[in-house]
Amino acid sequence: MRNGKVMRVFLAVSIAILVAVVMIILSAVPPLSYVYTWAERNSMKFVWNGLVAGVIALCLLLYHYHLKR
Repeated sequence: MRNGKVMRVFLAVSIAILVAVVMIILSAVPPLSYVYTWAERNSMKFVWNGLVAGVIALCLLLYHYHLKR
């Protein structure tokens, strides 16, 4: 039972890291590069960070609902 919980936490952290890496890669590819450049130019980097956090949260939420099925 404990190994199952550890594995779920490990998978959740892995998903979060993978999504963050993908978002970093996508920040160099249009059309998301326009959002990143705009946010950086206007000293609103928190907008990009919020977008990344929202995508990570969405992916983890979908993973959580997948486990409940």
